[in-house]
Amino acid sequence: MRIQVPPVSVEPVCELRLALVCFGGVSLAIYMHGTTKEIHKLVRASCAYEDNQQTNPFTEPGERTEAAYWNLLKRKQLEDHGVRTRVVVDVITGTSAGGINGVCLATALARNASQDALRDLWMVEGDIGRLWRPALAGKIPWLSEHLHWKLRAMEWASWSLINLGRAQPPLRGDRMGRVLYDVLAGMTQIEKPTLVPDGLSLELFVTLTDLRGYRRFIRIADRTIDDKTHQVVMRFRLDAAGAEDAERVDDFTAADTGALSFAARATSSFPGAFPPVGLGSFDRDLRSDARTRDLNPSLVAGFLPAYRAPFNTAQDAWFIDGGVLDNKPFGLAIDAIVAKPAASEVRRWVVYLEPDPAQPTVERRDATAPTLLGAVIPSLSGIPRSEPILDELQRLRQFNERVNDIRRLVTPQVAALPTTLASVSALLRSPEADQMRTAMNQVHDQARQAVGTTYPTYLRLKLRSIHQALATAVASAYGYPPESAQAEFIRAVLGEWQDAKYGGDPTSADAQNYIRSSDVPYRVRRLRFVVQGVSDLYSGAGPELRPQLDAAKRQLYLFIDSIDSALAPDRLRDVLPHGGPFADDALAGLMTQELEGVARDHEAEVSAMMAALNSHLDKQLEGSSLEMLQRFNELSTGWDDELRNAVLVRFIGFPLWDTAIFPLMSLSEIQQFSPIRVARFSPDGATRLNARGAAKLQGIGVHHFGAFFSRKARECDYLWGRLDGAEQLVHLLGLESGAAEELYLSILDEEAAALPLAESLISACRAGLAGGTAVRG
Repeated sequence: MRIQVPPVSVEPVCELRLALVCFGGVSLAIYMHGTTKEIHKLVRASCAYEDNQQTNPFTEPGERTEAAYWNLLKRKQLEDHGVRTRVVVDVITGTSAGGINGVCLATALARNASQDALRDLWMVEGDIGRLWRPALAGKIPWLSEHLHWKLRAMEWASWSLINLGRAQPPLRGDRMGRVLYDVLAGMTQIEKPTLVPDGLSLELFVTLTDLRGYRRFIRIADRTIDDKTHQVVMRFRLDAAGAEDAERVDDFTAADTGALSFAARATSSFPGAFPPVGLGSFDRDLRSDARTRDLNPSLVAGFLPAYRAPFNTAQDAWFIDGGVLDNKPFGLAIDAIVAKPAASEVRRWVVYLEPDPAQPTVERRDATAPTLLGAVIPSLSGIPRSEPILDELQRLRQFNERVNDIRRLVTPQVAALPTTLASVSALLRSPEADQMRTAMNQVHDQARQAVGTTYPTYLRLKLRSIHQALATAVASAYGYPPESAQAEFIRAVLGEWQDAKYGGDPTSADAQNYIRSSDVPYRVRRLRFVVQGVSDLYSGAGPELRPQLDAAKRQLYLFIDSIDSALAPDRLRDVLPHGGPFADDALAGLMTQELEGVARDHEAEVSAMMAALNSHLDKQLEGSSLEMLQRFNELSTGWDDELRNAVLVRFIGFPLWDTAIFPLMSLSEIQQFSPIRVARFSPDGATRLNARGAAKLQGIGVHHFGAFFSRKARECDYLWGRLDGAEQLVHLLGLESGAAEELYLSILDEEAAALPLAESLISACRAGLAGGTAVRG
């Protein structure tokens, strides 16, 4: 997938970019929806403020919150001496009930649609009485709404335990699927300008669990074994205007309603509560009421790239809650943000929503042994859903430590580059191509001499990165997604081929020629190194320098895109043979054979294919470094000397840096130079109106099912989600908490009519704001 490159703004801009991680949490998803709605409204206000910074355009009663955010953004620009803040959500990952919120937020951003229908869904359809299966509803004497919800919960839990061994799941997955389809259909049909800025993309990842599992082929030593795996990811993407029409992707259209609603229904299929769902059963569910709704299973299957015939077929799979295996999908968000381009200063945050953060408990020394249910229930539900957050945060902390370690190594290396390059400094700015080429060749020679005997190790690591890039590109050109078993097998075969051909002596002439023509990762690495140097200059940059920094970053990302395009599937299809061992029919028979045998028996075909690929890359990339340097010479005429030197020195001197640092980056799997900042949005993080944390939420009861037993509970939890989200967004903008007072009042005004049972909470919040105190209880 080629990257999107945004245009340069006409004024100084700093982007606040959010990658959002929506956890599971059953009925606490209602609280999370309040927060995601607040993020949606902030993005709407940011887009409007970009178009008009003079007059607040939000005048309707239902837009009071957007109007308040618009005012906050104006205040922020004044405090930042004229630098405007643009708020962008470009990555969303969701799982379990949080996946419903992730799907709806992404669709609302893509289509610039209201989320009020999702609020109404939670309020009306989120009642346990509506979700109960019709065959069972008459057998249970439901208590009236005004009785305490805990009594209703006890009745539901008792029935479930008594019938655990012989009953179907008690809740109506078919009804939930239909109402989700209706909500999303109302969004996807909206035709308004998207809230995704020009030149950027929005990516949505939704996790599912395949109940029966699907086959994957894994290389073990000298053979391939196959086994089953259960974790599945559905991916959706929107490329905003700015890309070529042929490259643009939009997975949030009316035609995609079925896939989006299936993702929301499947990821939230809580085991034991909702029945599993398959493509066929979901289609039947949609057809089972008076309205005519069709689901095209083949179109939905296109969003399940791990399934590829003949080994795996999406139509035969049954899915349950994505949170069973991945309730905190951080990794998907982190992987997605690394490649995001920018044409301005960026402040990046990974924001995760955790409505019920774990509280420390004191263990009793004389605690009795757990009962049978006390051991089984936490092991099947509570522990797997709570533990991954600690692992993910620890992994992210270690990632940031490695990034900082590499930055500390980079700093003296970069500082030494101008001195090291003194012998070729006169050639750096020469417009003559021959002189520039001479300067670059001299730097490569210096790099080889500097690392000495470790140079072969450096080349072997380069070969590994080349293999990963080319094998993925070849598989995509043949139509195999990266997650598919076929793509894994192709990577293994090409790895065997490359090791046999060049692994023995990476310094040989043949290996050097192969690296020179095929090393796409090196070229991209160099440009990202220069991008980081430009980004570092934003700190303390005045208004006169920012347009030059923005122009430099955009040009660098355009260069990256031009290099990536050489491996685009549509280009490679004309280069690679249409038949051969990697075609569908042939590959299916080879995947059960030993790798060494496949690589040996088909060596001639693989070598011919790779020769064609290398020739293609040689033609596409030959002279690209020189062309880029000449382009920057033209672009940087009249630029600030510090910026011009930062670009030229990093570009020319990159071989000196890469030979020293790339082995560390490769072995530590670090592909960027900036730490990833994380923010947790939770009830604990918002104390202005109520400091009780998760205890103020009624949805935490009955293993997080509590809000399904009372509409008042749902209304209050949703309102707290909005209020808490607003407070924490103000902090993320870098404004003082006092700036949020108008925002709180706008939320209370907007929701008063829609939340009649939360009237007492709304009144208490108003009184607390007027008196400067927090709500009690």
